[in-house]
Amino acid sequence: MALLDNLDNIIQDTEKAAECFQVLANSTRLLIIELLLNGEMSVNDIAAACDQSQPNISQHLRLMRDRGILKSTRDGSLIKYSLKDRRLKDVLQKMKEIFCK
Repeated sequence: MALLDNLDNIIQDTEKAAECFQVLANSTRLLIIELLLNGEMSVNDIAAACDQSQPNISQHLRLMRDRGILKSTRDGSLIKYSLKDRRLKDVLQKMKEIFCK
């Protein structure tokens, strides 16, 4: 009975989690997260590290920022990106343990 009383919250939580996993279900975005585990970076630095164009990386960064995974800060004319929640490191480690071994 308690499950049914809490079903609306469970549905909302699973929908939000599914949305986050959709964002993470992209190798470029996972690589970006891995890079940002080491600290904030500019779009140009991320693009160079990923060997992809700056406009392509900008699209990924915008999506991840809009979904609450990344945050951005302005340093003069330079925008730097970082992880909004460092616990993503734990999520990535668990994903690797489950799927990459």
